[in-house]
Amino acid sequence: MAPPGEDHIISLKMSTEYFKQRGWNTIFLGKSIPINSLLETLKTEKIDLIVLSALTQNSINSSSYLIEAIKSNLKDKTPKVLLGGYVTHPTNKKLIESFTDYKISSINGLSDYIEKIESQILNKFLYLYNSNNMIKYTIEIKFKILRRYTNEDFSSW
Repeated sequence: MAPPGEDHIISLKMSTEYFKQRGWNTIFLGKSIPINSLLETLKTEKIDLIVLSALTQNSINSSSYLIEAIKSNLKDKTPKVLLGGYVTHPTNKKLIESFTDYKISSINGLSDYIEKIESQILNKFLYLYNSNNMIKYTIEIKFKILRRYTNEDFSSW
C-alpha cells in the first residue's frame, strides 16, 4: 500500500504480482487507505507482511506514523513491514529502521530479500505452531494427572 500523501502505485502492483508468483496470498490495498479500514483488514485477515512504497520525505514520515498506529493497536500481532522506494536512502536510515523490518530501494531488491522474508515468517509460524502444540501437550498431561488423583471427568473443559 502507499502511505497517505503518496500517489504512485505501479511499484506496489509489481510487487503484488511478484509475491503472487511466489505463491503468496495478497491483498492490494492501493493508496492512502484510512487507518480504521487498514486496522479492520489487519484484524480480520491473516497478514504476515505489509509492503509500503514511498518516494518522498513526507511519505516516509506518514509511513512511520501509520506503522506506529498499527503497532499500538495490534501490539504483538503486528505484521512484518517492508518499505520500498527512494526514501530508503542512507540519510533516512535511523527513521526507517525504527518502524520497518525490511527495506529495499527498488523492485529489483525484492528478489534479494524474498527468501529472508519467507524464512523469517515461516520460522515464526513454526515457532507458534510448536508453542501451541507444547501448550496443548502440557494441558493434556495436567488433565491426566488430575484424573489420576480425582475421579472427575475434565473432558467438558
